[in-house]
Amino acid sequence: MLGILRYGFINTKIRGMKREFIAYEQYLKLAELSYDELIDELKRTPYGHAFRGMYKTPTPIELEKILLEELTKSYIKVLKWLPTEAMKVIALHMMKYEAENIKALLRLKTLNAEVERLKQHITPIPLGLSVEEYVKVYEESKDIEEVIGKLMELGLPIPLNEAIEGGVKDIKIIEARIERMTYRELMNEAKKLDGKSLKSIRELLGLEIDLTNVKNVLRAKKIGIDWSELEEYVITPTYKVKLKKLKSAFEKGNYNEALREALSKDYPNLLNRGLEALAKGELDALEKLFSKEIYKNYKRVWVSGFRYDISPVLAYLTRKMIEMKNLKVIAYGKSFELPKEKIMEEIII
Repeated sequence: MLGILRYGFINTKIRGMKREFIAYEQYLKLAELSYDELIDELKRTPYGHAFRGMYKTPTPIELEKILLEELTKSYIKVLKWLPTEAMKVIALHMMKYEAENIKALLRLKTLNAEVERLKQHITPIPLGLSVEEYVKVYEESKDIEEVIGKLMELGLPIPLNEAIEGGVKDIKIIEARIERMTYRELMNEAKKLDGKSLKSIRELLGLEIDLTNVKNVLRAKKIGIDWSELEEYVITPTYKVKLKKLKSAFEKGNYNEALREALSKDYPNLLNRGLEALAKGELDALEKLFSKEIYKNYKRVWVSGFRYDISPVLAYLTRKMIEMKNLKVIAYGKSFELPKEKIMEEIII
């Protein structure tokens, strides 16, 4: 009975919040504007309050930070409605953002960048470290080893010390290790969820792991590194596209053959669209396709893959996440003066 009451309460709340979302017709209108006009128009949307007191037009990077902060507020707004099972799901999702923050922190430390640049690149995360905690670690550490040591002291669930085993040689390899460890920990933590949530999380992360690995295989072919080097970048454990299949794809003569080898068995529908993307714009177009598929998968699984009192909230958060990505695509597209048609190709509905 309590579960039904909770479901009714959550559904009523979410229905009232759907008015916040930007419709497809509005995206079309935004894509026709100049960058400055885009910012003026955003001030008339539910994001308008975020621009109060801002006297100059934000850069695309500053706008991205504003949108991320708004996404965080959306998470905070609905977290209090969620049962324990859903909080576990959200906490798992937050680990991915935390890993991106850590990679940005390490990358900027190797460049000895100003702390203000760090603040621009850190995404505020509910259930995660604050921007202030990241800044403190950054300022008190003289190198990457110290950064990782201090982060581990803060109790992060990702075993970061493994990322620098054998010494710090290449920041890209360290980032790849962190990504691999994050997915591994996500899959391990997912095993603690109930049956339906576990199945959904595995399905959600599995597609992301597979497409990221295939993308890395094709990128490796382009820059000419050998398989032994590429293994540092492969996310393990793999999902459907196993290590043997990835290696076989890597050994094929060209991108089309490699993509066929990797996707034909487990993702035949995606294969045809992938080949079309390669023909149209090579690897960049394929990566954009993969990114859209990952977001669509979030939308599909979060809407229907969890308990009845969890899915409405996750569906709302997914739509907010997709909306943020769409606005970012339009903002960067307008800043580079891309035509509307090119921008709308990347919009996710």
